[in-house]
Amino acid sequence: MQFYTRKEAADAITAQLQPHDAELRTQVADGYFWRLYDALCAGELVGRDPTFRMPITPTHDLAGALAFGGCLISDTDLNVWLEHLGVGVVIVDWTTTCLTLPSDAELLSEKRQMDANAIRNAYVRLAAKYGVDKRRIKYLCEKAAAEQKKTLRAASSPFHSRNRGS
Repeated sequence: MQFYTRKEAADAITAQLQPHDAELRTQVADGYFWRLYDALCAGELVGRDPTFRMPITPTHDLAGALAFGGCLISDTDLNVWLEHLGVGVVIVDWTTTCLTLPSDAELLSEKRQMDANAIRNAYVRLAAKYGVDKRRIKYLCEKAAAEQKKTLRAASSPFHSRNRGS
């Protein structure tokens, strides 16, 4: 897991949004820098203490405002927030990203495990973990689920049942 300061997080977002226009990138990064702060103070985004990496509870007072000024943001928390906004950006920590995806069935199993454990935004979290777009993760999981259904249907068909013993 990677941790970012607000400036680093804003720069990572805008690097994807405006990769070819440095001037516009600077303006957009400034906007995200302050939008991140607002989201932290409002409790929409998890800010973490830089020493202990524990979540900071929004308090709506000067102490809370100061705490969020120097906090860290994890890539996972940042991606959940970005997904909620619908920005279309996923921040990936390339130092821990797997170079290859697991099989579709393994990916679906991992997603179902997250669902069973009430972990929200499974597609976003898997996309960040494997360094691919959320839509790709969703597509692969749906493909694996359809394949599993097809296999179950075939196994329960009368033809299959009659010929299993021969």
